[in-house]
Amino acid sequence: MSIVTRANKAGSGTPNYFPDTLIESAEVNLDFNTLYDDYDGNITGANIAANANIPGSALAVLSVTSLQLAADSVITTKIQDGAVTTDKLDQNATTPAFATANANPSLTIIEVEQTVVTLAAVTTRGGRVLLTGTIAMVYRQARNVAVTAILKIKQNGVAVAEFDYALVTADLAETALTTAPIPTPTLLFTPAAGTYVYTVTAQMSAAASGAIVTPGTNQGNYSVVEFA
Repeated sequence: MSIVTRANKAGSGTPNYFPDTLIESAEVNLDFNTLYDDYDGNITGANIAANANIPGSALAVLSVTSLQLAADSVITTKIQDGAVTTDKLDQNATTPAFATANANPSLTIIEVEQTVVTLAAVTTRGGRVLLTGTIAMVYRQARNVAVTAILKIKQNGVAVAEFDYALVTADLAETALTTAPIPTPTLLFTPAAGTYVYTVTAQMSAAASGAIVTPGTNQGNYSVVEFA
């Protein structure tokens, strides 16, 4: 529908009728027919005020398509919480939080706690987090002494898991060194969304003639990844 205009009238020379002038039926019919023809199924945006505030109930169900939406028109707050499913996400739409680092080389750890590896800060979204790796740690001992290797996984300096490995070396001569491999601690848990620095520490339960050691090279690494 266009903006309706009225033709000048023969009796007044203007679009309006004046008193005591001739009103022709053709002119009256033209005014009404122009309005009716425009109104019947031909209303366009030109006839809708910018502040018309048309309610949603006046729109046909499922009538709004992507063609009616401007680029970047839908903001985050207009999306219902939990409404976006994996089917709506591109395969590379999200990047999981991830960090990896080599373990500290040439460590000799006894009863004083030491940091074995520190990962760069990661920002998680509240999903499952896996910490795992292949750190080359061994317990090296010259006597038949029972001790415990204590390993901790820490989140921002606070232990979230502790692993105690009871170790007993063979009954050999004082000068003979024996070694026992120490498993790298693995943890799968679900921390709250936030930014975290993860570390692995190690220490012996008591002073002894042995120690936890890492090699000078090829000491292995440790990683964190969020499944979200």
